[in-house]
Amino acid sequence: MSGWWSLPQAAPVLLRHLSAYAELVEQDLAVAQRQISARLVALAIASMAGLFTLLLVCLAVVAAAWDTPHRMTAIYCMIGIFAAVLLIGIAYLARIDAQSQSLLASVRREWAIDRIILDRILAGGQQGSEHTDAGRIDAAIQTQGEADD
Repeated sequence: MSGWWSLPQAAPVLLRHLSAYAELVEQDLAVAQRQISARLVALAIASMAGLFTLLLVCLAVVAAAWDTPHRMTAIYCMIGIFAAVLLIGIAYLARIDAQSQSLLASVRREWAIDRIILDRILAGGQQGSEHTDAGRIDAAIQTQGEADD
């Protein structure tokens, strides 16, 4: 119950950080929007060009091998090449997804730090971020990062 007596001390801290959280959310959403938009445009262009190229190459290979005994070999080779390209594409997509930053990661990181500060204020401890326990903050950031994965 003693934590409730410290709530008036914590309220100004929360209000002061509210606008900072809003800015972090705005920045994270802007970055996500740019990444998604660029990805979609690149994907659309590459898909259309790749599809037309692929169709024409397949048509050319089949037409060139049509009257030869290697017609089926040519078709099977194309299937193997397309399967290899598919696997490379899946591996590349997995690498991109592994490197991407989670949405609102900076807000989560800052909230983990501020939650420790708020706990300390409500517990009647020292005020201000300059007196916080760096080890607890690092652990909170690491725990939050693991929760994002």
